[in-house]
Amino acid sequence: YINSSALRRNGGDFLWDFYFKALATTIFKHTQRVRDEFVPVPIFGRYPFDWQLLLDDVTEYFSSHETVNKQLQDLSVQEIIDVVAILKPLRCATASQRQKLIEAVTQQPDAVWESDHDDNGAFQKFSRYMREEQRLFQDPRTIKNMERDVSTAIVERGAAASVFLDQIHFLFEDIRNVELATPFFNTMRTETLKSGEKKVELWRIRNTLFCLYYLSSVVREIVLQKNPKVYVTKQQILDLVYKQFEHEIIDPQGITDLIVTEAAAAPSMSVQQSKSGRDGDNDGDDDQQKHVTMLPLQDDDDDDDSIQSD
Repeated sequence: YINSSALRRNGGDFLWDFYFKALATTIFKHTQRVRDEFVPVPIFGRYPFDWQLLLDDVTEYFSSHETVNKQLQDLSVQEIIDVVAILKPLRCATASQRQKLIEAVTQQPDAVWESDHDDNGAFQKFSRYMREEQRLFQDPRTIKNMERDVSTAIVERGAAASVFLDQIHFLFEDIRNVELATPFFNTMRTETLKSGEKKVELWRIRNTLFCLYYLSSVVREIVLQKNPKVYVTKQQILDLVYKQFEHEIIDPQGITDLIVTEAAAAPSMSVQQSKSGRDGDNDGDDDQQKHVTMLPLQDDDDDDDSIQSD
C-alpha cells in the first residue's frame, strides 16, 4: 500500500514520480480495462453510501489538502460542509440546502445525533447522523416498514398525492426528522412548482422503496451464497432482481412488452469476480392496486449457478 498523498505532502514528489507513478498508473489502467462495465455486487446494496468507505475518502481529502495531519474529530462545521460538497454523499440539491442540513445536524439538539455519554463535537454528531442514514436504507426490515407506511398513506390519500420535502418524514415511523429524509427525497425525480418548491408523488416513494428492498435482498443472497467479490453489470443485476421477484413485479397493462432490453436480445449471463480489492427511482402507476410497474420481466431458465467465479 502506497500513501501517495502523504508521500507528496512530505516533499516526496520526486520519489513518487520516479519509483511509483508508472507502476501505479499501469495497474490502475489494467484494472479499469479488465472490469470495464462490471461493478462489485455489494455496491447495489449500499444506498445511500457506505460510511466506512466514505470515511476513507474524507481522510484522503484532508490528507491531500492540508499541510498538517488533520484529525477528523477536530473538523469544523465549515470543513464538513466543504467535504460534503466535494464527495456529494447526501445528494443535496443546492449549496444552501447542504449548508442548512449540516448546520442543523451539528448545531441543533436531536436524539439522533447527540449522545449523553459520548463527545458531541461537530464531526461526532455528523458521524452519528451518517450512520443512522445508512442504517435506515440498508436494513431490509426497516425498508419493509417504510413500504407499509407509505402504502397506508396511499390508501388514505391516493397514489397520486404528493408531499414536500419538509413533509415526507411524517409518512414514516422510522424517519424521525427532515434531515434524515433529505437525501432520500433528493434521490427521487421530483416536480418543481412555480414557487420553487419540490414535491414527489406517493407512488414514486413506494416504488423507490420497492427497488431498494429488491436490490438489498438480491445482494444479500449473492453475498451469502457466493462471496462479496462477485462483479456484475447493471443489466445482470436487473436480471437477477427480475428472476427473484418475478411474482411481485407485475405489469397489468403490458407496458414492458414494448420495451426492448439487452437482456431480451442476450439472455445468457456470466459474472466476473475480482480476486482482490475494495473494490431509485422507477416509474410507477397512479393506480392504487398496482404493484411495481415499468420493469421488464425476463424469462430466464438459468439458476443461480450461472454466477461464476474465477
